[in-house]
Amino acid sequence: MRSDWPVTTPDPTAAIHLAVNRSLPDDDAPARNPSEAIGLNEALTAYTSGGRG
Repeated sequence: MRSDWPVTTPDPTAAIHLAVNRSLPDDDAPARNPSEAIGLNEALTAYTSGGRG
C-alpha cells in the first residue's frame, strides 16, 4: 500500500488503522483527508494480497 504521508509506521496494525481512519492510533489530531479513507476489508486485502509464503 502506498501512503501520501511522508513517513509511515512499519507496524501493520497501525498502518491499517491509518488507512481506515486517516489518523494514527492514540493521535488526537483530526483525520487527514478523511475522503481518502478505505474500508477495513480493502485495507486488509491491500496488506495481505500478493504475499509469498
